[in-house]
Amino acid sequence: MHSIQCCVNGALERPAQAEARLLAIGEHGQTREPDRTRIQAVTKPLTPGERAAWRAVLLVADLLRFEVAAEVGPMTGLSPADHSVLMHLDEAPGRQIGQQNMANAMFWSKSRLSQQLTRMQERGLVERPVAKGFRLVRR
Repeated sequence: MHSIQCCVNGALERPAQAEARLLAIGEHGQTREPDRTRIQAVTKPLTPGERAAWRAVLLVADLLRFEVAAEVGPMTGLSPADHSVLMHLDEAPGRQIGQQNMANAMFWSKSRLSQQLTRMQERGLVERPVAKGFRLVRR
């Protein structure tokens, strides 16, 4: 197991810094700079204590996802992926964001997000207009 850092435009950053850059959303839901984000493994292995802490974080995240899905799903018919997309839209300025920026913020591939949005659009949960050559996602 290795420690994780975000690599934005080739520069290593702490995840909080990378998230702040990704959330710097400009007009029409596009970031001011084209950010391409990916997770890059760093060669320093985790210590046993760091590994235990990381496993605890993953367990808590899994439990939270399970609890949210168990509570939200039956009441709304939303999948956990639907819920995540809608949360990102609710937090975006004007409840819209560029599709690529959403994929970056969610750490999803363009393909995964596109397929999810197609299903959601068919159910009337989101709209995907094109504005000034950019594909937007909005509620």
